[in-house]
Amino acid sequence: MKRFILYICFIVAIALPVFMISCSPQSPQNNIPADPEPQDTDVQKLEELIKNQTTSIEQYKSELESLKDIILGLKQDIPTSSPEPTPEPSAQFTYEIDNNSAVITGFSGDEENMVIPSHIDGYKIIAIADNCNLPQKARVILISEGIEKIGWFAFSNCTSLIKITIPDSVTSIGHSAFGSFSDQITIYCPDGSFAESYAKSYGIKHELY
Repeated sequence: MKRFILYICFIVAIALPVFMISCSPQSPQNNIPADPEPQDTDVQKLEELIKNQTTSIEQYKSELESLKDIILGLKQDIPTSSPEPTPEPSAQFTYEIDNNSAVITGFSGDEENMVIPSHIDGYKIIAIADNCNLPQKARVILISEGIEKIGWFAFSNCTSLIKITIPDSVTSIGHSAFGSFSDQITIYCPDGSFAESYAKSYGIKHELY
């Protein structure tokens, strides 16, 4: 009997620690959750971002290449030597200075078609002088916008004149500005301009533009 009791105590002594260990709570380290597996949507977003960045870089490279071609083209257009100076048409006009503005007094050339400019040598042209010495052979004359006055007998020397354009800026035209041959010319002028009124009052042919 004593031997049976000792045998039972021996089994209990061995089994009890094993039972207690198995029933004890797990250590905190065993409760740490594992890293979550990456979701498919996150992977797709990352791939999309990388794709967009690659596309932007390629686009920037293409734009840089285009700019490079443009710059090279501009450099080719730059002349390597200075061109020969071209005489300015205004150099043929004679003029006087009036209150820091210019008044055309004549023309040294012998032109059939001519333009009276709005500026000469940095001066604004405001008028064509009385009895201006303009080419006798001039057939077509264009007065530039900005000129304000045409003097008396200003074109009386232009006996071949048939067409003249007078801008809206002209607000004064002197007596007999076209001499005795006004019946052979046509004035081109804006609708409602002073030149239109002048043409009507003197019976000169005119067309509006």
